[in-house]
Order: sequence, then structure tokens, then C-alpha cells
Amino acid sequence: MNFKLSENLQLLRKQKGKTQEELAEIFGVSSQSISKWELGINCPDITMLPKIADYYRVSIDELLGYKPMSSINSIYIDIKSLIESSDNKIDDAYKIARLAVSSINDKERKQAERLLIGKRDYSLAYGQEKTGLTICSDESVFISSFVDLRDYDITTIRKVANYLNKISDLNTLKVIFGLFNLHVKNKEVYSFSIDEIMEETKLDNTCVNKVLNNIDVIFDREEFDKTGVEKYTLAHLDQVPLLITLLVPSIDKYNYNIKDVD
Repeated sequence: MNFKLSENLQLLRKQKGKTQEELAEIFGVSSQSISKWELGINCPDITMLPKIADYYRVSIDELLGYKPMSSINSIYIDIKSLIESSDNKIDDAYKIARLAVSSINDKERKQAERLLIGKRDYSLAYGQEKTGLTICSDESVFISSFVDLRDYDITTIRKVANYLNKISDLNTLKVIFGLFNLHVKNKEVYSFSIDEIMEETKLDNTCVNKVLNNIDVIFDREEFDKTGVEKYTLAHLDQVPLLITLLVPSIDKYNYNIKDVD
């Protein structure tokens, strides 16, 4: 069996957002068959290939990996292969995302050269009322689509409200950002002590402990058992870049009068 076929089948299914069970129902086979196709144990019957290729909007040769792909799903596979073979996966993925954003309209295409060479010295916010919203900041990319969004119920809204209430205090944000900054500066270190957090945030022991009791952090039990030192890490490291990506461009765009408070 061609290895590309099994890999392509798995990638295309995930890109489509389907489970193996859902795909089995679409193609009229068992979920075990789908699993074996993706693992390379078996391959689909030759009579199934046109149906599969049509479903994913690719040619049979593209599906098998015998021909360079040109559809959006084909590009998805090619990009994944490129990033997997890269020595700098994160940076290459970042550049590709920024390049995609630059293609939204004509004026932003001029930024493509800067994006490809990795310059991140500007911010971009772009919205599409009907199709989606893309917001970029200096070190992050956030892309959302309005097409598939559902109505949010009161439970979800309450979760958002509770989280925003929790982090609305300046010292709380200082500790959250401080822990994130420590992770960035010390990439091989998992958790950080109260003293390290105090040094990074310039807050006292009482304040740091109070904040740690109220935010979502992970206590490093292994480190405590070994050294007796309490160390913590953020449970969700992505919350800081998300806050910066979503809020700062909007604040800057509407010229809110924001003053730094020490």
C-alpha cells in the first residue's frame, strides 16, 4: 500500500472535522475499515477511490500521492509535510499563517515579503462581517470563522464572565503575565518558585500567594517532594498570547486612553 494514501486519508479526515465513525457512515463501511486504511494495514477497494476523492475534492492521483495537489486540502497536506520536515517548525508555521492573512485583500499582499523573511514588527487587525475575523499581533496569530459558530448559551457566557472577573485585577494579570514571561525566558523549566515570581512581577510574597490561590495554576508536586520548594506553572499558557492578540489591537484601534499603573 502507498504510504501517502494512509497519511492523506487521515489528514483529510481531520481537516474535514470528521470522526472515523462519521466517515464510516458516509462511505458505507465499518469504522474498523477506516482505521485500517489510515494505519496502512488495508487500503480502500479500488471502486471506493472515486467516491473518497470526490468527497475530499481531490483527484485520485492526488489522494494516492502520485501527483502534486492543487486544492485547498492538497495544500493542507503539503504544508503539514513542509512543517514536519522543518528545523524551525513553530516559526515556519507562523510565517505561513501570516502569509495567509496577508492575502485577504490587495493592500495587504504588499506585506508578504516581510512575512516570509520573518519580520514581526507590526500589528494587523482585519474583519469580515459575514465570513470571519482575523486578528494578528506582534507575536501571535488568531483566526476565527463566523460561519460555523453556534449561539452561546448562558453556561458558556457565565464561564467567560467568571474568568474576566477573576483576571480584572492588575496584580492578578501581573502574576499571569509574569509566569508566562518566565516560561519564555526559561524554555526548559516547567515551574517557578514564589521568589522567582516575586522577582519577575515586583510584587510581595503576600500578594503573589493571594493571586496564586485565585488563578488556574498547577502545583509542581514532584519538585516540592524533591526540594521542599513550592513551584507553580500556568495551567493554560496560551491565555496570555490570546489576551494580547484579541484585546490590544482592539484597544489600539479605538484609541482608548490606557495608562500604565504600577
